[in-house]
Amino acid sequence: MISKQPRNDSGIDASASIGSAWFRRGTLDVNQVIGDTTAVRLNVMGEKTHDAGRDKVKNERYGVAPSVAFGLGTANRLYLNYLHVTQHNTPDGGIPTIGLPGFSAPSAGTAALNHSGKVDTHNFYGKHGFRLRRFDHRHRYHAF
Repeated sequence: MISKQPRNDSGIDASASIGSAWFRRGTLDVNQVIGDTTAVRLNVMGEKTHDAGRDKVKNERYGVAPSVAFGLGTANRLYLNYLHVTQHNTPDGGIPTIGLPGFSAPSAGTAALNHSGKVDTHNFYGKHGFRLRRFDHRHRYHAF
């Protein structure tokens, strides 16, 4: 089920959220009737956050989803939908568990790690400058 299809009434819904670790998110959903049986809908969102306690880890995502419907309320309907999402995230390898309560070296050869002390949580084990490029395009033809 696709819940963001254009419908035969007009309206606007928006939301904004803030939270810990610099979390910020906004959404906008606009549906507009432009004829007796035609409507358009636009959904946009943006989100930006950092991971709590991890200075180098950041996540951003933005999306837009426009759609148009023809023939609403009739036996023949046509929906045209598009979705685009962009993400800018910093991959993070996490923090090794060496020195944390409950850590036990996996073998006799690494037993010295049991007494090595806690790993500094400010260390960054991710990769700076990591880039991933991806393009996805989908077209779905609906006729009911």
